[in-house]
Amino acid sequence: MNLIDGLSKYFGEDPPQFYVTTATLFIFKVAYPAVMYTTCYSHFKFQNSKNQVPYMAIYTIFYVAFFSAIRHKEIRFLMPVIPFAILPIAELVTKNF
Repeated sequence: MNLIDGLSKYFGEDPPQFYVTTATLFIFKVAYPAVMYTTCYSHFKFQNSKNQVPYMAIYTIFYVAFFSAIRHKEIRFLMPVIPFAILPIAELVTKNF
């Protein structure tokens, strides 16, 4: 209903970069740089070296990009993507040992 009828204006609207700059920083706190590095770079590189598709990174980036296009934003909308953003950190740590 928020998308079709434009009801977002009654619940509040945020800029498109809200999830990347504010919400993920609020959720991950100190781990924010590690999440950004592993999700956007390290996981792609590691999976490409094994000739596999980096599904976790693609899912995470697509999910955040899609929800960033919606004008009404809440931090709770990112809850389904949190495990997929943290798993590449474990991949990076286990790869180095």
